Amino acid sequence: MRTILLVLLVMLAACAKRYAASEEMAGGERYEADGYGSGSGSSAPTTRSSAGGPPPPAPPPSGRPSSMSPPAMKPAVDAPASVPDVAAAVTPAAARMVHYQGYAELRVGKQQEATDALIALATEAGGGLEQQYGATIVLRVPVAKFREVFDAVLKVGDVTRKSIAAEDVTEAFSAVELRLSTAKARRDRLVTLLAQSRDENEKLALVREIQEVTEEIDRLEQSVRTLQRLADFSRITVQLQQRPALTWQGGAPESAAFAWIRSLSPFDVESSIRALGGKKLELELPEGFVPLDAKGRFIVESAEGARVWATRLVNDPVGDTPFWTDALARRLTSEFAEGKPVSVGDWQGLRLLDRSDKPYVWVVLVRASGNDLDLVQIFYPSVAAEERHAPAVRAALGQGGAS
Repeated sequence: MRTILLVLLVMLAACAKRYAASEEMAGGERYEADGYGSGSGSSAPTTRSSAGGPPPPAPPPSGRPSSMSPPAMKPAVDAPASVPDVAAAVTPAAARMVHYQGYAELRVGKQQEATDALIALATEAGGGLEQQYGATIVLRVPVAKFREVFDAVLKVGDVTRKSIAAEDVTEAFSAVELRLSTAKARRDRLVTLLAQSRDENEKLALVREIQEVTEEIDRLEQSVRTLQRLADFSRITVQLQQRPALTWQGGAPESAAFAWIRSLSPFDVESSIRALGGKKLELELPEGFVPLDAKGRFIVESAEGARVWATRLVNDPVGDTPFWTDALARRLTSEFAEGKPVSVGDWQGLRLLDRSDKPYVWVVLVRASGNDLDLVQIFYPSVAAEERHAPAVRAALGQGGAS
């Protein structure tokens, strides 16, 4: 009896400690796991544009108070240590929370000079360099400065391709906050019941339930922080000159049956999805990711920039999964440092490793069934990010084991 009571007291103390830690973090502690500031979002409406359409308007000043004070921005895991402390650049959250992603291909005379200029633009705006893959530069800038910086980026070289994606994550944020509030209230009730219970079996059952709810609260709090960070800091990806990983897009004309493969890109998700067309393909949400487009497309992202996006195409010409896997391999593998076949449940495809010193990983998977050809693309900003997120992604695709 005394042993059981001791175990219960220890477990309750652990729950209380975790609860206090989560509340303290919500009050403004640094997020050591992923390193982005939190706080503000944009009040601009959800819009999308590419080189052929008008870009979204610049985000106006924000006015909605944040549920968490903005901590200092720190470099993401494996990111260069040039991202500055930009707590002062984060503005309060607005009525709408919009995650902006800009993409540009630029032809420049001197790559290093262009790289330095791009990093300077982000730094002066209160952001910094998130990742660099050879001639590909990934910047993070406060949402209020996104349009200003993106326009300046386009002046660094000759623009050969550009796109802007704006995803309104307000509804996702509100839904997660509601679930979090409900889960905390439920845990409070369970703790009260535990204190009042006199039955030992009932106490053990309540402790197990408290543990489960606490784990759910931890996951929901991480989702809240991720959504706030995505809304606070926009991402701009710039490819200088002609990246080896995209040279297939400028090659000889492809037959119509395989033309969609040439539209694939690990960075320019917006243009790639537009070119593919297709229907929405709904997948399970991997743990550690948040949805960016709940209505029209399956696009999810982690705090450090790992992304999963999916669509359903027409299986034309009709082929099985190995047929389309071979078509991908013939057109993509030679452009990367490494290309290996992978399979996840009934999905098959390629794991492509970038040529740079700190490479990204791009996984392209297909699944053919009748007239449907399902396509999933997974981008990991580093090999370390792949190691962290791949198990959850595989589980969401239907298999938890190794690819």
